[in-house]
Amino acid sequence: MRHGYLAAAIAITGVAQAAPVVTIDTGTLRGTETATANVFKGIPFAVPPVGPLRWTSPMRPVAWSGERDASAFGPRCIQAVGMTRGTTPQSEDCLTVNVWVPKLESGGRPVMVWIYGGSYLTGEGSDPVFDGSAFARDGIVLVTFNYRLGGLGFFAHPALTAESNGAPLGNYGLEDQIAALEWVQRNIGRFGGDPANVTIFGESAGGSAVLLLTALERAKGLFARAIIQSGGAGMMMENLAQREARGVAIAGHGVLDSATATPDQLRALPVSVVAQAGAGLGPIIDGRLVPDPAAKVYDRRAQLPVPIMIGATSGEDSLLNFVPYRSVLDWYDPNQLAELRALYGNEPDEEKFAHRIFADARMLGPARFLAERAVPGVPVYLYQFDHGPSPHGGEIAYVFKTLDKRPNARAATAEDWSVAHYVHRCWTSFAVNGVPVCPGAPAWRPFTTADDAIMLLASVPRIANGYRKPLLDWHGAYLTDRLAHFVPGPTVPTK
Repeated sequence: MRHGYLAAAIAITGVAQAAPVVTIDTGTLRGTETATANVFKGIPFAVPPVGPLRWTSPMRPVAWSGERDASAFGPRCIQAVGMTRGTTPQSEDCLTVNVWVPKLESGGRPVMVWIYGGSYLTGEGSDPVFDGSAFARDGIVLVTFNYRLGGLGFFAHPALTAESNGAPLGNYGLEDQIAALEWVQRNIGRFGGDPANVTIFGESAGGSAVLLLTALERAKGLFARAIIQSGGAGMMMENLAQREARGVAIAGHGVLDSATATPDQLRALPVSVVAQAGAGLGPIIDGRLVPDPAAKVYDRRAQLPVPIMIGATSGEDSLLNFVPYRSVLDWYDPNQLAELRALYGNEPDEEKFAHRIFADARMLGPARFLAERAVPGVPVYLYQFDHGPSPHGGEIAYVFKTLDKRPNARAATAEDWSVAHYVHRCWTSFAVNGVPVCPGAPAWRPFTTADDAIMLLASVPRIANGYRKPLLDWHGAYLTDRLAHFVPGPTVPTK
């Protein structure tokens, strides 16, 4: 028995000694070693935005002494009750990054940084589906992080504007994303990553964030490539005055005179009040950080000149499980609806009609619309994920090769894993050198208006030319008209 305890003690000591250690600009971290990666979790990339720092731009974190335990994820950012299943506790002190590092010690490795979706209202970088082990196994340094959400991430109020002294307003969650990317630039070399070879990617609200980052001068130099998954058109945004009006209404839930509330009174609002009132809040046109919606920047071909992959799933209409289908038809006037009915086969069932146009209108149509506005000489690769039911967000577990970590999902088949293998390689090859190469698929050509090529990521991948052209041309013309008459308005989150 004594020998058993001694052997256990030796084993524990050995594990402790084997734990990976890295020193970054704020101190030393001790992570964990898995079969495929060295993992560092819960690393602060900003000072906690609490108390007087609520609704302020993120600040660089304070250094610590000794070794910091990086074996556990940090808390997720505050989100509305009932909006997320969640895997970690909630806290306003939530601005942390997580890094999966290939076990083979060498430098200069490609880096991929994931931005989660969730309507800018829910989500976390620690979701099991976002486990970066498969990326590390393939030689990629994978980074996830948390950013402020809802009423804590995208709130504006006249009192905060008055004290801002020229700082960005109402885009605190977006500023968190930029701060995380700045942290990557300062530190990822310590993990063997190449700060000059960073690819950002995200889905839904995360995809719309990636789209917006490619349109921001402030993000210049923070990444070399971008992958926009179901990110929409980047057109539906409120301006500062509209968001301030909503902020006054939110403050009215806890401040007697919400219009004249002081910053101190606002920051004393219970976090539960702010979180529950944050539905529909996302990035805004504040005139400082964000001067224009992404679609207008793309229309001028003024976006950052980085290679892009952009696309959607074939089952994006799954989002209509969460909103009334009639809301889709309300986007259009009677003449437009008549044109759409003719294009979509005069479907008599209103609900089926709404479902049929939704994916083209909200996701694939906008993706093609943006691809048509590529910077000359900079490649854009267009795709549609079309394996199985392909609901909104259905491709994520294939990209991460985490089919076994999906909540409430059917068991993955051998065919599912085969698709996950090649889809994952499409993404990682793009991160390596900007050209997506999918095993078993034909060469993926960049999109041009002349070639009109799209990669269909199905059980058997294939390239299509002129895919759904009459339908997507109609939606492109509609978006062009919307852009020409753009008026800031309520954010309609993609999810």
